[in-house]
Amino acid sequence: MDWTTNGGSSWLQCGPFTVGTTGTSKTSAAQTTGTSSSYKFRACGNLNGGPVRCTTWW
Repeated sequence: MDWTTNGGSSWLQCGPFTVGTTGTSKTSAAQTTGTSSSYKFRACGNLNGGPVRCTTWW
């Protein structure tokens, strides 16, 4: 998961983290945000060494 405050011109990456077994999850430390609409997030991942794909910023 990545987060940005400038529309994706730059971002901070939370991870990467490997999930070992189907159905398990992995979490990381939280980032304090505010009510400003400038905070945007996206999720990224890959499967079995394939290309990394990311959602749009939301």
